[in-house]
Amino acid sequence: MILIEHGPGGQPVLFAAPRELLVAWEAAEVLPLLARADEARAQGLWVAGWIAYEAGYAMEDRLHPLMPEEAGPLLVLGLYDAPQPAGALLAQAEVEAEGASLAPIRPLVGRAGHEAAVHRVLDYIAAGDCYQINLTIPLASHLQSGTALGLYGALRQRQAVGFGAFADMGVGPVLISRSPELFF
Repeated sequence: MILIEHGPGGQPVLFAAPRELLVAWEAAEVLPLLARADEARAQGLWVAGWIAYEAGYAMEDRLHPLMPEEAGPLLVLGLYDAPQPAGALLAQAEVEAEGASLAPIRPLVGRAGHEAAVHRVLDYIAAGDCYQINLTIPLASHLQSGTALGLYGALRQRQAVGFGAFADMGVGPVLISRSPELFF
């Protein structure tokens, strides 16, 4: 299932029970499955799901050798007849929110590694190779109690942002996002 919140004025929608589920585990599957999704969209079906960052390696021949060995599913897309109202699922998320908590969040890059990355960024900018770099570090945690849907509900109560998404496709990770940015 996929819940998508459209921001101010938009109604949350739910995509449940796909007609077909497209899952790419290998780089060679990405482009054919994207073509299948386009074909389904042209036939009037709705396409909802997610595409992993690592799927980009599959879209450019020069990047194929850089594909991480354990990338997980590269894309998971459902083909649906139409979206449904999401009120019942949002109500369930609100009820489950009380029991949801994360373990303490910890950075996966130490201070020295972060400082080295900052210096590389400054060197690129000084050399004129770029004018902006978004430097991030990976963080790790895990669901300590409750459900993933409850965690989404808890974040929803605390984060008044324009857009949100909850995707549990039964394959790969459950994705949760609260963002000021629109998903497509």
